[in-house]
Amino acid sequence: MKNKIIIVAVVLIILVVAAFVLCINKHSDLSTEKTTGESTTTGEVLSSFDLSDYSFELENYPYDKNVGPVNTKEVAIEKFNEIGNEEYGYMYPFGERPVYVAYDSKNECWLLQGTLADETMDGTVPCALIHCDGTVLALWIP
Repeated sequence: MKNKIIIVAVVLIILVVAAFVLCINKHSDLSTEKTTGESTTTGEVLSSFDLSDYSFELENYPYDKNVGPVNTKEVAIEKFNEIGNEEYGYMYPFGERPVYVAYDSKNECWLLQGTLADETMDGTVPCALIHCDGTVLALWIP
């Protein structure tokens, strides 16, 4: 009887430890899910995204332009501000506000989103998908 209690206790301890380890691993996966781990020239860690999540934008907001090679975050922001000013400069102050940048390393594509002047503001901001070769795949304001 004593041996059965010890065996049950050991099995329960193993199950609790296994559940704890799985929870910790799941939490660490969630906390790193949005970063590529690639540092930019300014030392920031880029967010990542999956281009396949933007099939609607690719289909409905194509933009036929090539802006030249886009190999860094800084160049991506520069090109975003240039094309954004051409299309939406009359309604959005490109170059004056921070730009959210994410990178899809599988498809070598940049996602850029403008930001609002104040976090408490409601509104929409311009967005773009730009391939590393400079092809602007989509440009839109949601």
